[in-house]
Amino acid sequence: MAGVKVARPVRRRGASCVAAPSTLIESLLSGHQQVQECVVIPREDTPGNKRLVAYVVGDDDLDISALKEYIRQQLPDYMVPSVVVPLKSLPLSLSGKIDRKALPAPSAAFSQSSEFVAPKTESQILIASLFAEIH
Repeated sequence: MAGVKVARPVRRRGASCVAAPSTLIESLLSGHQQVQECVVIPREDTPGNKRLVAYVVGDDDLDISALKEYIRQQLPDYMVPSVVVPLKSLPLSLSGKIDRKALPAPSAAFSQSSEFVAPKTESQILIASLFAEIH
């Protein structure tokens, strides 16, 4: 079948989805007012830890947390990229296509959540107060 791409299944958070949803995610991201270009790929930087990573070229004041919230409002949780990496430009191959293999691995700064989650249980509150005293 000429011109037809074969979709590869990707397992994400226990749900199996076809690689084609990355195109859906890219379309959604491209519709955001601060995004100029983007690409979404499944990455496995550590064995057994597959995750969706979005690489985004956008405005200088691109708000990553607002962008993730924008995606969360419109897609199921398993389709929301774990990491959004801002770039100045997407790497291109000699033919002018996006060179997905040249995309950088997300740094630890992008991999960790910056959202504060308050302690809820008694033991979490105790540990948090102890940590606050020594920090």
